[in-house]
Amino acid sequence: MDKKPSEYIEEFLKFIREAPEEYDAAVENQSIADAETQDILHWREFNYNHELGLDSIMKLDTAEAVVRRKRRKAKNTAQLMGPVNKWAQEHISAKNSLEQLLGEVRRTEREMEKRRYADKTDIIKRIFGESIEAKIFEKKMEEKGQ
Repeated sequence: MDKKPSEYIEEFLKFIREAPEEYDAAVENQSIADAETQDILHWREFNYNHELGLDSIMKLDTAEAVVRRKRRKAKNTAQLMGPVNKWAQEHISAKNSLEQLLGEVRRTEREMEKRRYADKTDIIKRIFGESIEAKIFEKKMEEKGQ
């Protein structure tokens, strides 16, 4: 496992938490791009009589292409995040349950990091001799930088 279980749960929860904001932002960006497209089209419509230079036409075409790409990206994001957003709103109890699960898993991970084992017999001393405990203690102290 590359990550701790809590990290997987945390990533998923972050995705679920951020879905509504990402969806709303995408819908807003799509709306802005639609309005910008309309501005460009209407400007062309009402200024067709004016002789525009090639430079002006190219600027309009470039701006329109940029706006359309921006709109497509926003629309795709809204389409993808829409179902996630809907699920997040309909399953608040599931999200809360995942939050609790994350807390439990984090507590367990912390407890596991602190876990120590106390020998129940003297088998290790008989195998290595009395000095093994002192060597282990010295090595741990060195690792801690003490």
